[in-house]
Amino acid sequence: MNTASNPLMAAVLLGLTPGGLAVVTGARADTFGAIAAKYKGDPKAAAALAARVRSGGKGVWGTVPMPPADARTISDADLRSVIGWILAP
Repeated sequence: MNTASNPLMAAVLLGLTPGGLAVVTGARADTFGAIAAKYKGDPKAAAALAARVRSGGKGVWGTVPMPPADARTISDADLRSVIGWILAP
């Protein structure tokens, strides 16, 4: 399945639920709306989020680390599609 044409499928592959919550076992999860609100109006948001997904990190939404997701996990095109979908108003 081409996840670029199906943002929900891409989100599921990234570990996000249809209800809009990141699935992080034993940790706080944030809605897509909270993520979109944090980056609203930031023209560099999509690139920054893509870099964060690729490199992983922690401290932005809590203390639980997010492991990196390389191109074997999600292609660049699919990553752009999912981030665009999350940031969409």
